[in-house]
Amino acid sequence: MELKFKRTTVNLPNSLDEITFGKWLDYSREIAGFNQLDPASLEAQVKLVRMCEILAGMEEGELDELMIDEVALLIKFATEMVNATSDFKPDEAFQIEERWYAGRTLKTMSDLTNGEYISLKTLQTQYEADPLLFLPLAVAILIRPAMRIEDGETGETKWVLEKFSSKDIENLEWRANLFKEKALAKDIMPVISFFLNGKDELMKNTETSLAEELQLTDKETPLK
Repeated sequence: MELKFKRTTVNLPNSLDEITFGKWLDYSREIAGFNQLDPASLEAQVKLVRMCEILAGMEEGELDELMIDEVALLIKFATEMVNATSDFKPDEAFQIEERWYAGRTLKTMSDLTNGEYISLKTLQTQYEADPLLFLPLAVAILIRPAMRIEDGETGETKWVLEKFSSKDIENLEWRANLFKEKALAKDIMPVISFFLNGKDELMKNTETSLAEELQLTDKETPLK
């Protein structure tokens, strides 16, 4: 969505399905801060503009030259776009450069391997004060390189993840940064939902604050 103003052009995504995981994290952090403010305050209005900059892939301060009426119009368009995205539409697997990545369906703690559980619990403890720092690393544990395997008898195919190993721990930060930069948020959401849906005992101490902080609810976005 291209919006042409007097002094600049702003390119908003047509849907939240188009934004990267990193943008989603930055956007979520701004929402968390916004929710602590009086919506009518100047600080809250600054955060609204920053949310628009994040969605448009712009650096902080790039929209400072907009006129006041243009800012209001931009926030209106951004709000309409956000609210029109009722649900993310993830793909079964996604490709970054030459490698395919996939997760798997997770409903309860029993769906985790022992190695995954220990690693996630360790990270949860380390980043308990800031869930948004924990999430990219948790995602990098549960979404791994994968191959599409065909059943020789039925002809059906499915994505099979590489087994969790010490290599995943060694590559953890690298993979987390890769996902933030190049993976689409929509393809990460099934794993994020695992930590927010209230079914997993692993996250019983943080799931409420996470759900509030990331605003993964049916409520209308505060970007208005």
